[in-house]
Amino acid sequence: MKIRYFGHACFEIQGGDVTVYTDPYYGIGYELPSGLQADVVTISHNHYDHNYRGAFAGTPKFHESTEKSVYKGMSIEGLKTYHDEKKGALRGENTVFTFSADGVSVCHLGDLGEADNGEVCEFAGGVDVLCIPVGGNYTIDAAAAKAYVLKIRPQIVIPMHFSMSGGTIDIDGVESFLKLFSKEEAEILREKTLNLSACERNGSVKIVVMEKEERI
Repeated sequence: MKIRYFGHACFEIQGGDVTVYTDPYYGIGYELPSGLQADVVTISHNHYDHNYRGAFAGTPKFHESTEKSVYKGMSIEGLKTYHDEKKGALRGENTVFTFSADGVSVCHLGDLGEADNGEVCEFAGGVDVLCIPVGGNYTIDAAAAKAYVLKIRPQIVIPMHFSMSGGTIDIDGVESFLKLFSKEEAEILREKTLNLSACERNGSVKIVVMEKEERI
């Protein structure tokens, strides 16, 4: 499986024989490349910074369902959650997705706004990679994100939905999340692309801050 990061909550995940994009955006101060090629695009909720269908060439499948589906060797399943701590009264619902292919599993939490949701921990339990919002304000904040990491215990944590250069959304930067972890709790790495294969879990946690991809 190969993972690239396009900023905000948008990732390209290649696994099996399929290319998936998550939560495409527009109007946040920086833009996605045009003409992205995808087989499937998952949308966690219908806000402009997560549902921009116009970024893609061709006719990809826009996937919003929680039902388990399989696309060319990649399994996708969702869980309904809330975008805020008031059962969606402020910002509505959010869908958490898991992706499984090539012996690797990834969980993308979307714009999760609920701290300490036991259903999320159960749903994401055992995943290899956890993509988690850390910027606060519109999602869980850094402290709540750390609590999820310590409960879910993935091999790799990829922070997302944090303030980046040029961004106009009022959210915190990634450093507020990183500084909460001691060296004993997690190793912090910075990577441009992740190439993953099935491997034995060793109990350690790596936080990977991914460089934003500027090209297709």
